[in-house]
Amino acid sequence: MKPAPDATVFLQRRARYAALASAVSIGLILFLLGLGLAALGQAYLIQYQSMSEMRVFIRDSYSSARQQELDAWIRQLPQASEAELISKEAARRLMLEQTGEDVAAALDGVNPLPASYVLRLRPGYLRSDSLLRLKALLETQPLVAEVQYAGGIEEVRGRMLRWTAGALLVGMLLAGIGWRLVYATIRLSIYARRSTIRTLELLGATPAYIRRPFLRSGLLQGSSGGLGAAAGLAAAGVLARQAGLEPADVPPAAYIGLLGGIAVFGVLLGWLGSRMAVSRFLHRPPEELL
Repeated sequence: MKPAPDATVFLQRRARYAALASAVSIGLILFLLGLGLAALGQAYLIQYQSMSEMRVFIRDSYSSARQQELDAWIRQLPQASEAELISKEAARRLMLEQTGEDVAAALDGVNPLPASYVLRLRPGYLRSDSLLRLKALLETQPLVAEVQYAGGIEEVRGRMLRWTAGALLVGMLLAGIGWRLVYATIRLSIYARRSTIRTLELLGATPAYIRRPFLRSGLLQGSSGGLGAAAGLAAAGVLARQAGLEPADVPPAAYIGLLGGIAVFGVLLGWLGSRMAVSRFLHRPPEELL
């Protein structure tokens, strides 16, 4: 029996509202997922920077020739991808910027801060045994007063692995919710248009022709949610910079990749949800659609 016209119109209107709500919900889900990935990436970057840097402090009593020899020796170390010299004056300026105190002014113009090198280590040497060997090697130099680096690398790596596992679980849960939203919306849309579907089948329409509007609807929901989430993340990044919350040394390619990945993931969720719903419910009897 055909549904009453008023009931059909109501169901179709309800299906459109459900599609809109699904797109908005997917956008919110992907926005939260993007924020979580950005926070996790920021934490990774901070942890990696702390692990990959070694500070080498230099004694004050040295000649220019000895300092040049040490500089050349440090810069040719295979363990370091980069070596940055921080002079006594640069160290004073950094401390003034960070704490607001000028140590030289407090000590009648005497600057007690030592010069130092910041070594940025290659990833292959970020192991406890390699760091200990490099520290011992640096301490053999007469001009080196002290070597400092972040310890507990194995503990940090274990913590990062736990963070990754937790992020994957949460991401899978959010992706499942997004997929289910599209799936349920397409199912409702099929039910609302069941009379039209049966008429098209009687007229000889191909299955691909009948599936096309539902697949298009799912893709539209997913792509709208993904693009909305990407735009929201871009706006959040701009607001964070304006508020002085500048992320530490995030490569632009990584930021663009995150936005693009979120948008593509939204399209993928929409396609999967609509594809599976159409495959399962398109040719079911009406009583099995609810």
